[in-house]
Amino acid sequence: MPIKIDLLIIFIFVSILCQKLFVIPQMNSITNHIRKISTNGICGYGVGRNRLGFRKYYLIITDKDGNIINAEKMEGWSIFARFKPDKKIKEKNIFEICTEKDFKRLNSLEVAKIQAAKNVISKISGNLSF
Repeated sequence: MPIKIDLLIIFIFVSILCQKLFVIPQMNSITNHIRKISTNGICGYGVGRNRLGFRKYYLIITDKDGNIINAEKMEGWSIFARFKPDKKIKEKNIFEICTEKDFKRLNSLEVAKIQAAKNVISKISGNLSF
């Protein structure tokens, strides 16, 4: 039984359209959460990607001295992913995050954590506005 090409094209088009529509609530959720949590201190976020293109988000909230108040990572799959507290964080200061890592072997969550720390460091040093 040959597959009709026009049905395949319609299926691909509908799949792409659904994916684009489902990403809107997820991005709104991420934006609202970052806006809500950034009132607690200086907020930095990072995004890491793996080889397949899946993203991992990481949030770090610090005080003016760089001491970590809260750290959250995005857990879940697809549009059901939500931020949850990172209970495994060992570092107490954002400067420890950037100095302790072996940059050769990092997974996407660790890359996102380092990006978030660098984002906070740049805000503390005055390069970016709060």
